Amino acid sequence: MKIKKLFFYLTILSFFSAIELRASFQCNDDFIVMPEKNTFQKQLDTILNKIKNKPVTISDDCKIGILTTYLAQFYLIDRNFSKALSISRIGLKYINMALKSDPNNESLLYWKIMLLTITPITSGPLKAINTIKEIKLLIEQQLKADPESKFRDGAWLRVYGRLYLLAPPFPLGYGDPYKGINYIKRSIKLYPNNIINNFLLAIGYALTGDKIKAREEAKKVSYFLSVNNKYKYHSFLKKANENLLMLLNSKGKIIRNKTIVQKVISYMLFF
Repeated sequence: MKIKKLFFYLTILSFFSAIELRASFQCNDDFIVMPEKNTFQKQLDTILNKIKNKPVTISDDCKIGILTTYLAQFYLIDRNFSKALSISRIGLKYINMALKSDPNNESLLYWKIMLLTITPITSGPLKAINTIKEIKLLIEQQLKADPESKFRDGAWLRVYGRLYLLAPPFPLGYGDPYKGINYIKRSIKLYPNNIINNFLLAIGYALTGDKIKAREEAKKVSYFLSVNNKYKYHSFLKKANENLLMLLNSKGKIIRNKTIVQKVISYMLFF
């Protein structure tokens, strides 16, 4: 009888331990060391080959989602939109598989949003509009649960602001750089040490035509990078900020369809 009771309690304990482990799982990119595109592809191929004849774990789903996010964005920078879209679809497939077993995991939802962001840039108007609506709803749900946007130091405010900067304006979308600026400013107020916020704010000011304020924020980014050589996103942020400064130093109005603007926006998706 005592053995049965002991077995019962151990079963209950293991059940709740499993729940705790599932709830604490964090899908983050700590394993990424910012290599080149080819290295990302090799890492992705290795994982995909590994899981061919084996059960897929939530950790595998997570890594595939993250690797495809970065890889798709490399293809965006190369202007290879069809490849970027096909890669992002692979990532979404595995992230959605992970979300089936852990639907409220904010780290998985974050990478889903990052991958979904590829679609409006690489698809037709109707698909873009529907995807933007989906992204907007997902972010709003996360902000409702996490009003101070504690996850990844202001991530939900940051990606919401980025959505308003990237999306086409009404009636095709929700694009509004002024709203984008407001959300990014809120993120800066809560998390002043996250330099990505300053980079996005610089883009927001650039899109509203305020080159002076945009240049001020871009210079903050340049200074930060000059004294933080080991910053994880150093190479990407440096290239993005250089492109932005080139744009700000050019004559005339800032137009979205210029190649330089597209390069800035492509790098912007890394953040």
